[in-house]
Amino acid sequence: MHFQSESATNALRSLERLTVALNAMSGRGRIIEAASTVERLERILEKLENEVVHSDGLGVFLASEDELVFRTKRLIITSGLVQLDESIQAMGVTDATDLETASMWRRLLPAINTGHVELQRITNLWQSRRGADLVPLGGVNPVAHRKTLDVMIRELRNLDQIPDVERLLYRGVASTERPAIARACEQVLVAIHVRIDLNKARQLWSARSRWEQAIAGR
Repeated sequence: MHFQSESATNALRSLERLTVALNAMSGRGRIIEAASTVERLERILEKLENEVVHSDGLGVFLASEDELVFRTKRLIITSGLVQLDESIQAMGVTDATDLETASMWRRLLPAINTGHVELQRITNLWQSRRGADLVPLGGVNPVAHRKTLDVMIRELRNLDQIPDVERLLYRGVASTERPAIARACEQVLVAIHVRIDLNKARQLWSARSRWEQAIAGR
């Protein structure tokens, strides 16, 4: 399945909204509502998994939903940086951009390479820590795994703190005359900053699994 950055960005926004709502639910009277929200989360995550694991070059093994969120963020950022590079390189070559404007944008090109280099550093760090989190029979240590992903998400969140990357993204997202650039920058910024807390969903998944096992054991 072909990866669509815009669709994946919207999926992350939906996950953030649903997890915020789910984490705010309490009391027995909201069990049905919570179950419905979890089902919506599952549908979004399933669609993302089908797109991301076959597109990001990191293999089809997926250790958790949190890992899927990290890999989705990473792939959106990668795709956004590629789109930015293509859009800027095309200025004055395949479109009618004047020389001064094209020159201004091209001065920002090194920031794209900086973003790629930093993203590769984060990916390498994740892969090395992920290997250490593996346990026999193909699983992962859940506590170590979540700690690793927490660190990786924080690393991604620092991407737009790099001065030249920050300049590129915020100038780009405000560029009303360059919709392709504005769209790519917006998607990158969403991927960097969206917050998705799956703790409550994990608790409900675990409870449902125990219930299903109990029913099967009767």
